[in-house]
Amino acid sequence: MLRKGYAIDGEGRPVHYVLCYPKLEAKDLARIEAFRRAHEPSRAKLVPAHITLVFGVTSIDAAGLAAVATAVAATTAAFDVSLDKIDVNVSEGSADNTMSLIVGQGREQIIALHEALYAGVLAKERRHDIVFTPHMTIATDADYKRVLGAISDARAIALPIAGRVDALEVVTLTGDTLRHIATITLGRGL
Repeated sequence: MLRKGYAIDGEGRPVHYVLCYPKLEAKDLARIEAFRRAHEPSRAKLVPAHITLVFGVTSIDAAGLAAVATAVAATTAAFDVSLDKIDVNVSEGSADNTMSLIVGQGREQIIALHEALYAGVLAKERRHDIVFTPHMTIATDADYKRVLGAISDARAIALPIAGRVDALEVVTLTGDTLRHIATITLGRGL
């Protein structure tokens, strides 16, 4: 999940991410993006609906991250995914209240990509205190009541939604600007 607070690290450096934009049917993507525009408008303007595989790293530059992603992508075949259920993570007093679509089919492949991307040079940036759950965030708000209030609207998304992951995206976030670095097509697998 791209967060405004992760746009520049404490030393003023831009942060880099690896995302995937699952290919969804146009009507399904339209419903998700309409929901996001209503319930996380600033993020919806910043970045299309996505699954984050590498979260805001600074120990490597964008070209280096693209090289890592290219090596991982070469060993991974394209795969089908499904968004099967909604998860709400809220807490009074938290600034990071979210609603997400949870990945069912394709979960193992996304976890494998996440782990492979964090091996090697990114190992020190991997957070072991948070269990990685493949998901697509669709609502964010500092006010947990607004996220809870969006639950009834989420029914319009009409789960499950099927799609396909066939590429990785490397992006850099600086302030409120997301810059595309590379699209890396998945290979044939091992």
